[in-house]
Amino acid sequence: MSTTAVPDNELTFGDLQIPTRIGIATYIPTEASTKKFAYALEDESGWVSGSEGDRRVHPAVMANYLWWPQGFYFEEPTGSGHFNELWRRFPNLIALPFLHTRTTATFYRAPRVGEPVHAVADVVEKYERRDKEYIVIKGAYQDPRGVPLADYTHTCMIRSRAPLGDDRKAKAAQSSSGKVEEVSRAPAKVPDLGGKPVKPFDVTLTLANARLYSLPLESFHTHDSLAKKFGFPRAVPQGLMSYGWLIKLCTEYFGPEWVNTSGHIEVAFINMLFRDDVMTVGGHVAEVENVSGSQVKVKLQIHVDDQNGRRVAAGEATGVLKRSEFEGR
Repeated sequence: MSTTAVPDNELTFGDLQIPTRIGIATYIPTEASTKKFAYALEDESGWVSGSEGDRRVHPAVMANYLWWPQGFYFEEPTGSGHFNELWRRFPNLIALPFLHTRTTATFYRAPRVGEPVHAVADVVEKYERRDKEYIVIKGAYQDPRGVPLADYTHTCMIRSRAPLGDDRKAKAAQSSSGKVEEVSRAPAKVPDLGGKPVKPFDVTLTLANARLYSLPLESFHTHDSLAKKFGFPRAVPQGLMSYGWLIKLCTEYFGPEWVNTSGHIEVAFINMLFRDDVMTVGGHVAEVENVSGSQVKVKLQIHVDDQNGRRVAAGEATGVLKRSEFEGR
C-alpha cells in the first residue's frame, strides 16, 4: 500500500519526523553585531577578545543564530536562523507566540571575527506537555577547517492550546483604574548544597536594553502594544537575555579561557521577563571534581531572579579552574 507524503505547508506536529534536517548554513560573526548583544546585556567585555590579528567573539553569540537575523546589525543576504528556516519550510507547524524554554551549550573554541562559521541544524526531539507542543533543535558549529566551535540545543514551545500560565493572568488582574496588578510567584526551590556563592550582580531590564538586543525586527519582545495583543501586560524581552547575563556571570567566574576548554552551560527559562524588571544574577558551587594535582572541575548552580524573588531562569554551568584560583575565591 502506498502512502502520500504530507506537503510541507500542511505538515502538523504529528506528521513531523524525528530527526528532521533543517539545513546547513554559513554565518560570519562580526565584531559590531557581537558587541550589540553584549552591550544590551550591560556586559562591557563586548564578547570580543584577542589581539589585533586574532580577534575572537564569544561563542555565546551563536545562540542567536537560532533566530537570525533578529538582533543582528548586519544581515547576510542568505542568512537565516535555524528556527526561521523550519518555520519557512513548515508554516503550519508553528503558531505565535512561540516561546524559547531551554538552551544548552558546550564551548570548544571562540570563533574568529570575520571567519565563516558552518552550522548544521536538526530537529532531534518533539514532545507534548500540558497542551503545548515542543521541539528540540540541535546545532553543531565548526570553523572552515572543521574544528568544532560549539554545540547547542534549544527547546522551543511552538504551539499552545492552553493559556501561557500565570503571565496571562496578569491581564485578567487588571483593575478598574487600568493598572496592571503584578502576579507574584515564589522562586523555584534550589537545594542548599552549602557551596561557595558566586559573586552576584543586579541589572535593570529597560525597554532600551530589550530593543538593542532584539531590533531591527519588531515583536512582543520590543513593544508594549504588540505584547498586549498576546495578553501580556507589557513587553516580554527575549529569554536569551537571561542566558546572556548568566554567560557574563560564568565568564567572570571561570575566566576568558572558559570558552576554549569545553565549558558547558544549561539554562531553563522558567518564567517570562518583563521590561523594567530588576534582575539579580547569581549562583553557588554545587560540585568540585579533581582533574589533576593543579586543576579542578567546578559545577555551578546558576539563576536569575526578579525584584519579587520570582525565578526567571535557572541552570548549571561547568568549567575548569586552577586549584589555587578556586580555593582563593
